[in-house]
Amino acid sequence: MLKKIIILSLTLLLAACGGHGYEGKYESKVESAMLGSMSTMMPKTTITIGSDFIESKGKRVEMDDIFVRESNGKKYLVLLKGSDEEAFEITSGDSLLQNMGMMKIKFVKVD
Repeated sequence: MLKKIIILSLTLLLAACGGHGYEGKYESKVESAMLGSMSTMMPKTTITIGSDFIESKGKRVEMDDIFVRESNGKKYLVLLKGSDEEAFEITSGDSLLQNMGMMKIKFVKVD
């Protein structure tokens, strides 16, 4: 009986620790005032974000950590690989925004 309680406790603990809540498939949409109507001609990119990886164009990159950070009243999904860090602003439950200076890429969850 004690063994079953320990196994159940460990299972519940591991389930509570898993994931960052933004796992899934996302499709890109370029938003840029500089590109104007040309932004609609930019190819769409599909990325898959997992609990510890990001995948695009058949290439999977394992991350050291993926987590949510709050800063100045905004939330960011942070991808950490070694000392390199990439952040996507969480604009709603189903979309992420990557600010690349002159252009912004919005990733909308599709699956």
